[in-house]
Amino acid sequence: MVNQLYELSKSESIPPMEVPAYINRKIEEKARLDAEIQKSRAILDQESVDVQNLNEYKKSKEQLKTYGFSIEALHKLLSVLQKFNEMGFDPQKIVTNYAHIKSLRQTVRGLSKECKILESRATRYKEILPLCEQIDSFGIGFPELIVFRSAVFRIAEMEKLSYGEAAYVLMARIDMPGIVHKKN
Repeated sequence: MVNQLYELSKSESIPPMEVPAYINRKIEEKARLDAEIQKSRAILDQESVDVQNLNEYKKSKEQLKTYGFSIEALHKLLSVLQKFNEMGFDPQKIVTNYAHIKSLRQTVRGLSKECKILESRATRYKEILPLCEQIDSFGIGFPELIVFRSAVFRIAEMEKLSYGEAAYVLMARIDMPGIVHKKN
């Protein structure tokens, strides 16, 4: 305080009688300056919030753009969700159900492909099924068919025949066991 008075005495000349009034003016000036500083801080804080909001808006806009959306599309979506909410529907449930529907559509596509594959197999088996039923009616089972298949493959390999030719050769040998069929 003494230093301030010394500084004061160097800069201004005030009669001693006016010192209390001078101090009161300085106190009022300090209070006014403090109020201005508080106002300025409030404005600065508001500006900082506005800049932060602006940056968040820009960031959101860029993110929407990367997904092919615009702010207008977001407004439309929010408007639709608000309408659903006003109608008594839960927007969260609607979004969840939509995602579930999308998943079901993908499942249906996968099952459709699988059905086509199975239909193709069924068409092929329709031709074979009557023959299988006939073989079964003769009492020929899976073990006997495996043995027959092995014999056909062996004849085909040994005599360098196609599997069809080897099957006929095997059948001929079964019909006439003493005759050996050779490839011409």
